[in-house]
Amino acid sequence: MRGGLRRFAAYRKIRGMVEIELDEFAFRQFDDPTYAGTRISYDKKAFEEKVNDYYRERVNVQQEFQDRPVLVDGYAPFCKHLFMPNFVGDSITCGRLCS
Repeated sequence: MRGGLRRFAAYRKIRGMVEIELDEFAFRQFDDPTYAGTRISYDKKAFEEKVNDYYRERVNVQQEFQDRPVLVDGYAPFCKHLFMPNFVGDSITCGRLCS
């Protein structure tokens, strides 16, 4: 956890291009067998590579379709969302709502 903020991923600029990387806070979803939330059955480095490949692909497409931003604003100026297909095959933890 950096700076007291919880986050799943961080990003940094390398050679002028944003690189998305997992934050330590997210490691539990990959490594902790006792974690009660959604577990991700994927290698962390391979996950980062897949996310960055998709991001770079979307950046190239954005140059053609500027009305569809790659990173969508979140609840705060520092929060961004990258919406992408579920390539890991895991599903979210959920329950049925009944009346």
